[in-house]
Amino acid sequence: MTGAKGQPTEQSGRRGLSRRQRGVMLGVLLVGTVTGLVVGGAMRGFGDDRAGNAASARVTSPLPSSEPPPGSSQVIQGDVIADAAAGALTTDIAPGRTHTPDGAVSAFTAYATWLVGSPAAAAHPGAEGSVVGRTLINPADAGLLAAMHRQSGDRFDAQHGAYRVIAHAGDAAAPDAVMIEVTAPLTLGGKTEWRTIGGVVGWTPDGWQLVSIEPRATAQPTITRGDVRAFPADERAHTFDGLGWRTYRLASR
Repeated sequence: MTGAKGQPTEQSGRRGLSRRQRGVMLGVLLVGTVTGLVVGGAMRGFGDDRAGNAASARVTSPLPSSEPPPGSSQVIQGDVIADAAAGALTTDIAPGRTHTPDGAVSAFTAYATWLVGSPAAAAHPGAEGSVVGRTLINPADAGLLAAMHRQSGDRFDAQHGAYRVIAHAGDAAAPDAVMIEVTAPLTLGGKTEWRTIGGVVGWTPDGWQLVSIEPRATAQPTITRGDVRAFPADERAHTFDGLGWRTYRLASR
């Protein structure tokens, strides 16, 4: 997938993704012409039963065209640092501006963390999606974000979880769009469980913008564990089902 009129979308002098291109881009990402990887299952809204959101989906998407991912029982060390401070911001979050796959993961992770827990997102219900997605965000997903019933203490502890790149559109080193999943502890209304938040970010002249975001349930560890690094191999395969999972790099390392 490339940018407008088949040209790659880059920061310097070329156009970013338009709303019309978003639909085409999602079609390419979600329906691959190579061997597919199935993700999905029972999808639930960020606010679970309190928000009254429920859906089910099964998505077929191509594997990244970079190095082959590890086996499903493996979670290896990644290079992305999760910005935990995004969940405490009282101001709008700045767009991610590193035009690489890791930069896309970093931006998506920060947006999800900001949307779930930040006082800034809670203070502007209904407008939070436009902060991170502007003109690109899927209207249905924007509606899901607007329906969230945030409470003090809600948070997404991405730095304790793992991420994976499901697919990308455009150049592998500087993609036009990236499909990402993050599985980590999610706290809503005082209840914490492991949850997967997946979605797509698209590159624009202003940086990464959110195109789509949706949470889904995932298998819980048999014993309460607050960090993926504490999971034994069998539980990693249980909770982190699928290929290509990587832990976040801790800022102190």
